[in-house]
Amino acid sequence: MRRADLERDAAICRSMAADLNAYLQKDILYWALSDPGPRSSPYPQLTLGGLLMRLHHLQVLQDRLSPAAYETFARARESTEQTFGNWRVHLENKLLSELRARIRAWSFFVADCAEERRGCQDDYPTQAEVRTMAALLLDRAAGVRGAGQLQGQLHGLDRRLRDITETGPFVWDPLFEAAYPPDPFWWLYANVIEQR
Repeated sequence: MRRADLERDAAICRSMAADLNAYLQKDILYWALSDPGPRSSPYPQLTLGGLLMRLHHLQVLQDRLSPAAYETFARARESTEQTFGNWRVHLENKLLSELRARIRAWSFFVADCAEERRGCQDDYPTQAEVRTMAALLLDRAAGVRGAGQLQGQLHGLDRRLRDITETGPFVWDPLFEAAYPPDPFWWLYANVIEQR
């Protein structure tokens, strides 16, 4: 289950935003942050999906941030948008590249679940993060050439997932629920149906 730590997510966004300019110019999907965070609990690598997901829920849940964390988040969001504007073509290429990778990973998970559902439910909350990032990447890539085809692939996987799931409780920390409502984030409210 994805645990809520909004203060940490704001700090991660700050670190990701600081490296974003260099990241967009390199042909690499996962970027080791120059500020890796505390040694006892290092930050994840920079990806557009990871950054967009954190910015998304921090925006919705900003009233739950301390003043210092809100300031950190607001500066990271502003810096991110400025960098995106400065490197538009690089951004579009990186969005499509990451979307392809996220869809490929999600397709493997959905196929594995369809074949063998035992144990799939335990891994589902973690894997649902991949689908969530894909949704946010697609939103950002709206209008980018090639995004429509990737959206079609994702919808095909969604149909397969619906065949093996049923509606259930929110799969992450309840604090995130306000940021990820069932429409459009229905996969975060799904249970994998046990094989009979």
